[in-house]
Amino acid sequence: MFGVRTDQYKYITYHGIWDKDELYDMQNDPDEMFNLIDLPEHKDRIPQMRKKVFDWLENTNGMKIPLKRAGLWQADKRRPESQ
Repeated sequence: MFGVRTDQYKYITYHGIWDKDELYDMQNDPDEMFNLIDLPEHKDRIPQMRKKVFDWLENTNGMKIPLKRAGLWQADKRRPESQ
């Protein structure tokens, strides 16, 4: 799993086919009890956070780990970026 955090949000992405990504509002939910990943009001935030994760991996040579930016179908129905 890989993640990134801003002042307000924490995003975690998993590389497994059955894993579901997570998004938490750290100011209002510091114990990470409510995953916001499926809420429509955050649909624009998720691709931005995911991009930050992979940009960080690329900038720190983390992409040498055998994984692909556009992966398999996920439990949250994320489509590969090429579609």
